[in-house]
Amino acid sequence: FCSANNLLSHGEVSKIGGALQQRAQLPTTERGSAEELLKTASQKRKDGAFAEAGVSYAHAAAVEGISEEVAKQARGGAVEMMRAQQRFNEAAHQFLEGNWTSTLEHTREVLGIVSGCTNSTLLLMQARSNQQIGRWADVVQIT
Repeated sequence: FCSANNLLSHGEVSKIGGALQQRAQLPTTERGSAEELLKTASQKRKDGAFAEAGVSYAHAAAVEGISEEVAKQARGGAVEMMRAQQRFNEAAHQFLEGNWTSTLEHTREVLGIVSGCTNSTLLLMQARSNQQIGRWADVVQIT
């Protein structure tokens, strides 16, 4: 019934909802050198864990004795991840409301901030939104 009417099944909605709730949890405190924290932040950024990446960037900026250039890079990364997380949250809200065009706008903004992002929830929201508005070529391209 769900697929015949282009509706999300209960399992799909639960899966996306669970992923969104998991992303909303607060990250833990990290320790290490600024270089280690920046490397960790970069990987989290690529994986689409924007809030966690932002925390890693903030911790890297707080390491004592780092160069001004590294501190500036870390602070910039933290701000960028806050913006990405904010756009991701708005995309998720619009997706859950069924506002497909708005979801696509916000997912594109996130991907503009974090190119090469592999966040599966973000990509699934983008693919499903394209499907709902009939952009089948874009669905195939994303998946």
